[in-house]
This record gives sequence, C-alpha cells and structure tokens, in this order.
Amino acid sequence: MKKPIIVMTSNVCCWNDSHFTNDNPHNAVCRRLPRVKALYKKYMPDIIGAQEVTLTWKNYLTEAMSEYGIVGDAREAIIDPEHSSILYKKERFELIKTETFALSESGEFGSLGWGEEYPRICTYAILKDKINGDELCFFNTHLALNNDARIKMLELIFAKMDSFNLPLILTGDFNTTETSDSYKLCTENRFDDTKYIAKDSDSGVTWHNYEGSDFSSNTSRHPEYRISPIDYILSSKGDFECLNHKIIRETVDGFYPSDHYFVISEVILK
Repeated sequence: MKKPIIVMTSNVCCWNDSHFTNDNPHNAVCRRLPRVKALYKKYMPDIIGAQEVTLTWKNYLTEAMSEYGIVGDAREAIIDPEHSSILYKKERFELIKTETFALSESGEFGSLGWGEEYPRICTYAILKDKINGDELCFFNTHLALNNDARIKMLELIFAKMDSFNLPLILTGDFNTTETSDSYKLCTENRFDDTKYIAKDSDSGVTWHNYEGSDFSSNTSRHPEYRISPIDYILSSKGDFECLNHKIIRETVDGFYPSDHYFVISEVILK
C-alpha cells in the first residue's frame, strides 16, 4: 500500500495588527502567528494550501516551518501583498515546477477580473513523491466573492490544469457554498470533494468569524456560510482514495488561529 499524503487547506486571515475582528486584540496577526504554527506543527501535513498569506505571514512561516518549502508569488506589488502559498514537506517531496498566475481577463498581477473587488491568483506546484515515486500537481487559490467571477476564474484554472497529464489536488477558500454553480462546476465532472469520498468524514461550516460553535447565533454576516463549508480539498476524479477528512475546530491557548477552521484530508494516490 502506498504511503498516504496528508493535505490541508488553511485560510490564515490577512488582517494586520491595526485591524481587530470584533474589536478583539487577540485576533491581531501578531497574536495569531504562533497559533497557526502550533496547528501546523501538531498535524504536520505533507502539503498545505494557505490563503491570505501576506508577506508578514510568509516570512514568519518560512522561518518557523523550516521543514517545508514554501512557493507562491504575490498577487500585487504593495507593501504586504497576499499570496496563495503552497507549503510542502521537503523530506517527502521534490519540487519539479511552480507558477503563480493571475485570475483576470488581462492576466496581469494586481488586475481585477470580472468586477471582482480584489486581485485573485492561483499557485500550483508539481511535486514528486520521494517515497511513492509518483508526481502530482497541487493547486491552491482564493476565489472571488462574486459567482460569475468565480466561474471565469475556475475556467482559467481548469485550462492550466489541462496542460498537465497528472493527478490533481485543488485546495482553497472558494467563498461559496456547496449549492453554488462554481462548486458544482468543480465537482460534477472534474473533482471529488474529499469530504464525500472519505472513509471517515466530518462535515460542517469552515468560516466562523472567530466565534467557533457560537457562530450560528450571529446573523450579521454571510448567512449562507452557516449551512455549508467554503474551504475545500478537491482531488481529480478517480485518482485518489481518501482515508479521512476532518475540520480542525480547536483553539490554541483558548483562542482561534484564524476566522476559518482549517481542513485536513488523508489521501492515497491510486
């Protein structure tokens, strides 16, 4: 039997130290950096897709998570730009190729696509498994808030994927629920949601606004996120088995690492 690959998706939340969600200083980035490190170290995934990774986050993780290679370019040229980073265990994988591309009509970094209010990007890494000998292509992204823009962005991602004849994993914050057209576009023909093929699975919301189990009682923001996850681990149809799928709901020293729960799956490439 091949050695399983542990995959995580994690939106670390980019708000800087002058922005406190719910006016709570415990949610500032400087407080949350070591919490994210603690969860990463506890679970030690083989590959991590991380969203909202500003340069502050990337520099910290590069030093704090030295077991990992970190790839992914910034989405725009500003002081603390966001990345859709991929972290991979250097002892497990060899990096063959990586690229970050813009999700917009022009394809230029920093450009806005299809009415979206933020620049969006996608990063991929072709990785060779040093243990199993297989190659796979891992994509990580943070999609638009607008459904029409998400569809267009996914079409760009799919076009890039089609240039590789490799098993694929797609992680990300999709900013949408399982009932949306964009989620269905992914799962009807191209991908399995590891949640639904796992032998041991978990379900529930993944964005909780630092409220945890109290999130469902707050009706002020994103009511649709109270019925569905928005963070996903998808694998190319028929290429992977999934042993287990888990939403990580725990705190570190009593506080959440992010406004999203991280999600983790243990998969085996067939």
